[in-house]
Amino acid sequence: MHGISQSVPGTMRLPGSNRIPANAFKAHRDEQPTISTSSRNVMPIPLTKEMFFEEYGTGRANLSVVECPECMKGTTFLKAPEAYNEAKRLNAVERYISLPQWENSGRFNFLLKKMQSIFNTSGASISIVNARYQLVKYQQGLGFTKCARQISLDAHAILSSQFFALADASKDWRTESNPLVKSLPYIKYYVSVPLVTKQNNAIGALAIFDSFPREGINENTVLILNQMANEIMQYLEEEMKPIPKAKKGEQPTGTVGARTFGPNGTSKLALMEKFGRATSWDPSSSIIFEKDGSGSSYQNHTQLRFSRYYHPYDDIIDLGVWKQVMSCRNFRVASNLLSRILMDRLAFHCVYILQLQVSRPGRIQGVRLPREREINLDTFKHESKVEVCGDESVRFKLLGIQGLYDIDSNWEQQFHFNAFNTDHGVIYQSSDSKMTFRSGLCMPLFRLPEKMVKRDKVSSNTSRPTELYLRHGGYLIGCFSTNNRDITEAEIGYIYGCASILRRLYLMN
Repeated sequence: MHGISQSVPGTMRLPGSNRIPANAFKAHRDEQPTISTSSRNVMPIPLTKEMFFEEYGTGRANLSVVECPECMKGTTFLKAPEAYNEAKRLNAVERYISLPQWENSGRFNFLLKKMQSIFNTSGASISIVNARYQLVKYQQGLGFTKCARQISLDAHAILSSQFFALADASKDWRTESNPLVKSLPYIKYYVSVPLVTKQNNAIGALAIFDSFPREGINENTVLILNQMANEIMQYLEEEMKPIPKAKKGEQPTGTVGARTFGPNGTSKLALMEKFGRATSWDPSSSIIFEKDGSGSSYQNHTQLRFSRYYHPYDDIIDLGVWKQVMSCRNFRVASNLLSRILMDRLAFHCVYILQLQVSRPGRIQGVRLPREREINLDTFKHESKVEVCGDESVRFKLLGIQGLYDIDSNWEQQFHFNAFNTDHGVIYQSSDSKMTFRSGLCMPLFRLPEKMVKRDKVSSNTSRPTELYLRHGGYLIGCFSTNNRDITEAEIGYIYGCASILRRLYLMN
């Protein structure tokens, strides 16, 4: 049988994984069909390592208990990946890491000692996680002030919803061989809650730990830690007078990393944190860094060059492709370039990237809406009051294509529609000689959350209905051949990893 026979279900879903009704439109058919839409010719794409890492970093799931997927079998030490919204998260880290409130060592040390007493643990810590390190602001019983993000347990905590807890880290497949578990400080029991900003960016973690495992995780422990974490964030966000500097010869324990990340610091590391991650890792050559801005898109800043820098994802992303794609002036140019790279390297006859847009009319009445014109529906507390009052319209836009050009934006809509509604996409195989393409795959590379968009200026009179558009959609990548060929799991992972570069650089506004 061609293709991959096994199907591995994912344990988490990407943000905005909206389902679209299958009858939203009628499939467009050309006189000469290119792809068979028969369900007999498709099978679900299995979860790959690249997909798992992306889903692990979304922050939507609690990661305390995660079953080891087939693609990670044999793993005894999992390096926590970067966050799905890593660019925004690092921007928040930069704003919080050098606040003068951190110099109040008495307050933070008292809190940690209190935590040790309440939970009867050998240690407690408050840390910030930047692109490369866990920077320990304050600690009791931890024994270090900085460690690589690759081995940090807090790096897992910032990706977990609400809390991250391990009753025995030596028994979990992700931490069994972690150096912090197998050697000093010999962490077995670990409970942590993320430090989350008002903009919902996790900048670090508040943690307790012990060298002895425990039977389970107490709910009250998590509740109290969350309350303490909220108090820490409120304290960091409030206005306060600058704290006097320590006397000569003294150094507050709360200034770990301050020399590197001072508000007026000009060190290379500070600049690297400000302007993003490296496009390659060659110590002998200059490296272009991406601009880590909060603007409309992730764009390269060609004037910033440094000697070397660690890239958190260098093991599952082709940094050579990253460098080429980042040099493009916009998403369309990048889509065409990536399509050409994948077609040439993997010997496909056609590679393309599509955008899917879904819109339906709606209204809401009796609710005072926020000022913003666009509102995320999944966080809107009055979602149940939104009324759909019309049919959906679905549009496909071809953003980039290399290879065969006899297709348009409406090409085989039903096939792409169905592929978008799967967890990870579909593998396609057909023995029908009438079809242009005999093998290939199609998978979502980014899903947009559903949003309410106000059609007109909102009246202060809540008795009148407010007219809305309900919109969502996303992006797909397709790779096809005119002959029958097997598509390996390694190829699927490589395609997804390369496609995720587009998401990081151009879609994470």
